[in-house]
Amino acid sequence: MAQALLGKMLAERGLDARILVRSGGIGPHARDGMIASLDARLVLREEGIRLAEDTIVSTDLNAHGELLAFPHGDRMESRLTWRFRDGSLQEEIVTYLQKPALKLLTYKQVQRGPSFPADVEVSVTRAPSHYEMTLREKSKKEPETSSGTIELPDDVYNGLLPTVLNNVAKGETAAGHMVAFTPKARLVKMTIRAIGEDPILVGESRRTAVRYLVDLEVGGIVGVFAKVAGKEPQDLKFWILKGEVPAFVGFEGPFFYQGPVWRIELSAPRWPN
Repeated sequence: MAQALLGKMLAERGLDARILVRSGGIGPHARDGMIASLDARLVLREEGIRLAEDTIVSTDLNAHGELLAFPHGDRMESRLTWRFRDGSLQEEIVTYLQKPALKLLTYKQVQRGPSFPADVEVSVTRAPSHYEMTLREKSKKEPETSSGTIELPDDVYNGLLPTVLNNVAKGETAAGHMVAFTPKARLVKMTIRAIGEDPILVGESRRTAVRYLVDLEVGGIVGVFAKVAGKEPQDLKFWILKGEVPAFVGFEGPFFYQGPVWRIELSAPRWPN
């Protein structure tokens, strides 16, 4: 949803002084032909504005994501790749056990390109206990590197949060850890709790998605890549469609330290024109 369109619509109704519209400058949460976002609809509904399902569409697409999963005996490997319009890339590769409980074995994440303030590559392995981090800031010639050992508890969930949330029963809370890089690897406590429900449409069927808040419990840490800055971390939000087979339907939060809040929504295959 373009910031200008929302601002114009509110001004026409005399509500521009009551509702502030902000934009992160890019549209990672949009896809071709996308209708007004759920968040925008809920805010406008409070002011008595109800949008038809086909009201105002967006053509601002910033990135395409693809999630692949591969079984390897008793292990699973998942690969989540984001390819940005400007050529940037983010990729997470995770191997983990599913039984008797989710257990991360290896984790690797790569971020590079103009959508990110720095090119970053990090990796963590449980056995042997080891981590590596390489960060190349755009304004510096030499990269910053760090490596060493880190003992991982069983409840480390880098790259596994959607899977964890699919297994959290409605009304339950969960806790765990993330590995953050400052640049030295460190464990960050996190808590997960449901904070509400939002209506969504699956085809013509009206369903309800549970909204979860992931709180990283350490000052100065935002997401996986971090630097100590004395600021509170930004919240991460996930939307999960509960039922016999739970499913991820949305995410909202930063991809990098002090980054804008980006929104991820599922998209469907389209026929080319």
